[in-house]
Amino acid sequence: MSPTAGGDRGKNNSILYHAKTSAEALALLKSSEKRLSSHEAEQRLYTYGLNELKKTKTASRVKIILSQFTSPLIWMLLIAIIIFNI
Repeated sequence: MSPTAGGDRGKNNSILYHAKTSAEALALLKSSEKRLSSHEAEQRLYTYGLNELKKTKTASRVKIILSQFTSPLIWMLLIAIIIFNI
């Protein structure tokens, strides 16, 4: 099996690493202040996949602009502009 972007990480990862000391975080990650061995790096690549963000589909600019007109507040403002400019 080849590594894939994203892998299985993050499915149920509720550990608050920022609240841990560096020693605790390193222990939880099974790491050290030194670099990983080549074998360990290959194993983690196989287990977790590449260190890439998943690509997400973005909305087109036209769709974003048109979606602004679904808000009742926008319609009220447009009507107010028309009334006060007549």
